[in-house]
Amino acid sequence: LTIDLDAVRKKYDGLDGTELAISESQERMAVVVSPEDAEAFIAAARAENLEAYQVAVVTAEPRMVMRWQGETIVSLSREFLNSNGAVKHAGVSVPDVDRKTHSPFQPAGASDLRSMASSLKSASRRGLVERFDSTIGAGSVTMPYGGRTQRTPAQSMTALLPVLPGQETEQASVMAWACDPERLSAYPYRGAYDAVTTSIAKLVAAGADYKTAYLTLQEYFEKLRQDPDRWGKPFAALLGAMEAQIDYGAAAIGGKDSMSGSFLDLDVPPTLISFAIAPIQAGDVITPEFKEAGHPVYLFQPDGSAQDQRAAWAEFLRLHRKGKIAAAWAVENGMAEAVMKMSFGNRIGFKGMSQNSPVWYTSRSGAIIAELTEDIGNCHPDGFCGKIGHTITEPVITIGTDSASIDELLSLNEAVLADVYPTRTPVEGKAPVLDCPAFTRPVPKIGAAKPKVLIPVFPGTNCEYDSARAAQRAGLETEIFVINNQSAKDVSESAAAFARKLRESQILFLPGGFSGGDEPDGSGKFITAFLRG
Repeated sequence: LTIDLDAVRKKYDGLDGTELAISESQERMAVVVSPEDAEAFIAAARAENLEAYQVAVVTAEPRMVMRWQGETIVSLSREFLNSNGAVKHAGVSVPDVDRKTHSPFQPAGASDLRSMASSLKSASRRGLVERFDSTIGAGSVTMPYGGRTQRTPAQSMTALLPVLPGQETEQASVMAWACDPERLSAYPYRGAYDAVTTSIAKLVAAGADYKTAYLTLQEYFEKLRQDPDRWGKPFAALLGAMEAQIDYGAAAIGGKDSMSGSFLDLDVPPTLISFAIAPIQAGDVITPEFKEAGHPVYLFQPDGSAQDQRAAWAEFLRLHRKGKIAAAWAVENGMAEAVMKMSFGNRIGFKGMSQNSPVWYTSRSGAIIAELTEDIGNCHPDGFCGKIGHTITEPVITIGTDSASIDELLSLNEAVLADVYPTRTPVEGKAPVLDCPAFTRPVPKIGAAKPKVLIPVFPGTNCEYDSARAAQRAGLETEIFVINNQSAKDVSESAAAFARKLRESQILFLPGGFSGGDEPDGSGKFITAFLRG
């Protein structure tokens, strides 16, 4: 690769060649295109108000060359780059552990319904989740909380693929994540393996085929220094994640890692978060809230081998395709937590078939609890699928002699983090009442059989497709117009074109979006200045 650093445009003057080469603050992305496509690519970028220009060329010679102000300031062989400059060695020490004590089945820290509902592990995160707008893009298939009470949390995010208005599709993607910091701290190898397993299980519980899943891994560990024990933690975790990838045929495509999680004598716990994603049709998505009283509830749980785990997921998918799965939950902190959270959304109760025992409060990586539309007996000859109870009309959860109302469990569950992430805004006194007398205004005449809507796209706008789609559903004609502000000339030409298009339209629609350049009100300032000009 030969790079012309003089061709690189910069936000700040005075940067030398080295700074141009290594700066991470210039907000750049590199794209390799064939020479015959370069002109068309640059034109397409410009149409979206993006700068694109050539700065380098791929060469046959295996060297990375950088030129600045007429001089070659870097010339490195590919062989040298492949070595990262020097051969490095590190000592790694992984403690010898009894793998039987670190099985997929581990106590989740609770012994009854109330202690489980009020535990930090099972606590509701609704106050945190609802700080984010799940509807951006107008492609959401599932909401963060489901059921008529909107209290059953979704374990995955499903969204339609973003397409232009008029090109709607039922093709969606489903994404889920998993990480148990306690398990990772106790045994990084098993914790990472289970993170991958659980993230894929959540996709399966949403109706996806595990064979189509891909992963991305996010790792965060303490500073490793020259300590073999510290090096052993990410080493073991990555080996565990790799074994799970091999067992399930799920490749990790990219990720992010940091080995700097230390401050003085404080270290972050070993952290490996597995994100899993798979394609799915919107109509095939399963949501986790119980749907109807009188339905049997089954557990899909193999004995721990990867082969049986794949078979259990395949059996679940087979039943789903036959229309027999009404709701599903990938078990994390025990079966009791699963049925509790599945009951919240529609206030449908549950009665277990067995006594209240530790098995109900044991984490089960890869297991899925499902509400079925009918009894199916032991659904597989290997015995990894069996009935554990049934849904009931009364809003109560009963496991053996332990019983609690859904309202009580929900109250306990939402109270744990209420002070940290409140779900209600306190109101002091009464809101002022505005005195707005009624008034009338003449109804304007519309001189067009199909009004035209002009939707300008300013820097920071991100909802133009949603706005156009909504307007089209209302029977309006839409035009999306990108405002180009790369230069004073571009702004002037955009303003003239905008004025012309506005005269041809009956409605001006300003869609939402984030402020440009992360400056408070940045995009709003530009929009008002543009419209006033």
